[in-house]
Amino acid sequence: MAIVADYPWLAVAAPLGGVLGWYLVRRAESRRLERLHRFAEPRLLARLGVAPSDRDARWSSVRWGAVLFLLLAALAGPRWGSQTLREESEGLDMVLALDVSTSMLATDEVPSRLERMKQEVRRLIGLSSSGDRFALLVFAGRSYILTPLTSDRGALQLFLDNLDPAVVGQQGTTMSLSIEQAAQLLDAAPSEAGRVIVVMSDGETFEETDAAVEAARRAGRAGVGIVTVGFGTAEGSTIPVSVNGKVSAKVDDEGNVIVTRYRADVLRAVARAGGGTFVEAATTDKASAVQQAVAAVKRAGRTATVRAQLPPRFQWFLAPALLLLLLRKPGPRLRYATTAIAVANLAACSLPPVAQRQAADSYRRGDYRAALELYRDIVERGDRNPVAMYNLGTTMLALDSLEAAEQVLAGIAREIEDDVRYRVWYNLGLAQLRRGIREGAASDSGRTDQALEAALATYKRVLLLRPYDSDAKWNYELALRRRRQLEGGGVGGGGSAGGGGGGADQQPNADALQRTRAVELLNNAAREERQVQARRQREARATTPPRGRDW
Repeated sequence: MAIVADYPWLAVAAPLGGVLGWYLVRRAESRRLERLHRFAEPRLLARLGVAPSDRDARWSSVRWGAVLFLLLAALAGPRWGSQTLREESEGLDMVLALDVSTSMLATDEVPSRLERMKQEVRRLIGLSSSGDRFALLVFAGRSYILTPLTSDRGALQLFLDNLDPAVVGQQGTTMSLSIEQAAQLLDAAPSEAGRVIVVMSDGETFEETDAAVEAARRAGRAGVGIVTVGFGTAEGSTIPVSVNGKVSAKVDDEGNVIVTRYRADVLRAVARAGGGTFVEAATTDKASAVQQAVAAVKRAGRTATVRAQLPPRFQWFLAPALLLLLLRKPGPRLRYATTAIAVANLAACSLPPVAQRQAADSYRRGDYRAALELYRDIVERGDRNPVAMYNLGTTMLALDSLEAAEQVLAGIAREIEDDVRYRVWYNLGLAQLRRGIREGAASDSGRTDQALEAALATYKRVLLLRPYDSDAKWNYELALRRRRQLEGGGVGGGGSAGGGGGGADQQPNADALQRTRAVELLNNAAREERQVQARRQREARATTPPRGRDW
């Protein structure tokens, strides 16, 4: 069993301090006995009741030596073993149905309706609790799912950054399809949490309003809350579009400049049909208004089990030290000194290990090289427990050292408990998937196929551990589509990679790294895939909507 200390020099100093304490107390007791013997003979001192015994002096010196040893050992921050922690949170399930039709490029909102909507979505996600799950769905002439329900803020942010009308091939606006698909998405992920659909749009739809109203009514009857959020102004604005590198106002088939206007009546009717709330476009803080609208929605408790590796064990030394202190009332100076050391123990030993804390901070800042050096130093000093190796492998993954990361993660994949095994297998598949994408870009079909096969096999293991993990399914689908592309098949539509797992640390406050960082890594690894798809979307001829209105 590995035993480490936050402050190794204090661990070395502890036995020396104990010996020094024993010596000083023993010397003080000896001098005290000498002074008493000069005052009177031992038999007279015994009659006065102040005759100390040599045995009491020896016990006192041993006791204080042990106290100092135990306090210094506790202050060193000893850690060993593992500890299972349960994290409780409450949240709801929310599908964000976002209008990305061309009309959302209008500039009557600054800088545009689309960018203003992105800002509000980011604020809404930031205001939500850690237990809330979100899904992103975009719509124009048709509806398109970007992410399944996930609590992974990193994935949501990345998809928001790349959001534009090119994501949906068919332009126009059909709100009813988005509401129906959002309701289906919520039904596909059964949960005791309350369910909400938030539709963000300028309300300018070219379908019959009754269709969107009826879709909202069906969702409301199914127990799904509806919130509609408006963007734009009643006066409207032209739509800037780029043609041959020049920006001009969009025109219709007859050459007339199009002016798109905010339709509050449509959004209000949809919210009323679903028994929900309508947030006006003029509302300055739309994110807070949405939060207030869903405040009464039922939250379901969500529990996550985390196994903390090498938790602090200072209490095993501090408790006997305090017990020894209670055996006899100490003198004032020694009492103050030992009390100060005990308080310092409680303050210092509740902090995570210094090296791990520095490595985690470097990882969060994006300074992966510094984090890698720190994690390597931790491992080289003998801390080879699975979490330390997991952190090392994940940091290698962040630096694109894929083969080294695979070797480290594969070496511990079978040695750990189930709650950590999921994250290890996930990041192992992440490394294999990234390697397959990278080697595919280098036209090394043999190595690409081998890496993708390994990624598929690893993600199957992940899904055996967590069958309902939608992020793992998402990544499995990406690996499957890449392999089909190599075999000559087309690339299936829709979506990029989600993510999970990530750079965990050995203290609870680093659990936020478990999923967010891996999402960022996977999306960076799949950059070529997204760029190719985006280029195809930009170059492809947009499908004309049934009514001929493509905004």
